[in-house]
Amino acid sequence: MLERFSNHNLHWADPATFERRDPHLSRLQEAPLIAPYRFLEVFPVQTPGIYTLSGGRQLGKTTCLKQLMLIALQDGVKPEHVFYLACDVILDRSELYDVLKYFLESHKFERGYLLIDEVTFVKDWDLTIKAIADEGLLRNVVCCLSGSDKIILEDAISRLPGRRGTAPVQDFELKPLIFPEAIALLSSLPQWRLPLEELFMHYLKTGGYIVAVNELVRDGEISLATYRTYQQWVVGDFIRLHRTQRNLLQILFAIINTYGSQVSFQTLSEHTDGLSKDTVNEYCGLLERLGVISIQYALDQNTLRAAPRKHRKVHMLDPFIAHAMHQLVCERYQRVADIDESLLVESVCYHHYQRKYPSYYIKAEGEVDIAYIDKQRFFPVEIKWRNKLRAKDLKQIKKYENGLILSRQEDDGIIDGVPVTSLIKHLAGFKVV
Repeated sequence: MLERFSNHNLHWADPATFERRDPHLSRLQEAPLIAPYRFLEVFPVQTPGIYTLSGGRQLGKTTCLKQLMLIALQDGVKPEHVFYLACDVILDRSELYDVLKYFLESHKFERGYLLIDEVTFVKDWDLTIKAIADEGLLRNVVCCLSGSDKIILEDAISRLPGRRGTAPVQDFELKPLIFPEAIALLSSLPQWRLPLEELFMHYLKTGGYIVAVNELVRDGEISLATYRTYQQWVVGDFIRLHRTQRNLLQILFAIINTYGSQVSFQTLSEHTDGLSKDTVNEYCGLLERLGVISIQYALDQNTLRAAPRKHRKVHMLDPFIAHAMHQLVCERYQRVADIDESLLVESVCYHHYQRKYPSYYIKAEGEVDIAYIDKQRFFPVEIKWRNKLRAKDLKQIKKYENGLILSRQEDDGIIDGVPVTSLIKHLAGFKVV
């Protein structure tokens, strides 16, 4: 019954050659740079339980699961007790149940590994996992479930109380590399020990996607095929969720043409061919769940929470995503505005802060690009990427005693009483736990 899954389980035939023959692990060995997946450093490899691994497309979830298989084999787990299952070939939860039950009942596990990739492809998959767990078949098994839709994964897994094991951390997420992580990775190659500004300009092309970083290192550019792969995954996910490519492209077009502006869903709908604001809202929600965009809310300075009635800003989650989605939309529409570099930099800064703090923007008499919350206070940050700082652009941030301006200029200083520091150096030293 399991023979059809053998192409992803080559260790069954010969564990000694698994790393060399597996398509994901062999590509990893050929890559100039290997991402330091913290998931593999902290995953409780010897503790049975039900774990999740979420993260957007092309971030390396499958590669992480394959590396976890390798770790299990090196730790002495029998090859026949390690099973990787890709759910894109599973028809429904009934088939999922049959496959898992067959594997789990075929062995008496001292310790087994069950790695289920993109489990959210299967409708009501959680009912199958619950049934398998209730039958006691996961008692000695490390079961890791991956999925690109974090909300669906978290919502379903919440319906498995008391069945997930004893590990203190059970849910993990892969995210794009932030700028200092990219610097650390590139600095392992002598020829890439470049000035910070050059490294940052490269980051504005590749973002934190290791596949793009490796192509830039190896070939000097990111291939069309790499963009295509990411685009096809995103479009495919929407079709799988019973949404249309036509509507998706219209909404991406609207996001790109209003990039950096404060918008409502009604505003975005006005840049489409008649899509309702409710449809725009729904698609934006899916794009956010799938790790394509993030929505930045205005700050209510009294409650230190989002101001729900004020307009929002819509950011692409990463520069690589921004370029991939821009290219996709350009192929459908002849006239598509480029995403201004300064706006892309603003998105990069916002996402660095968002990884560490609750982060918003300020809309009052003027605007402040970022307001992050730390220890029950908000700290305003203004992004100025253009070469010259103009006093009129600082109208709002000057009102706060704890403001900061991140500028393209290298030297620190003070303008109208507001501290100014190098944006690139600031991000290069940014630490996220």
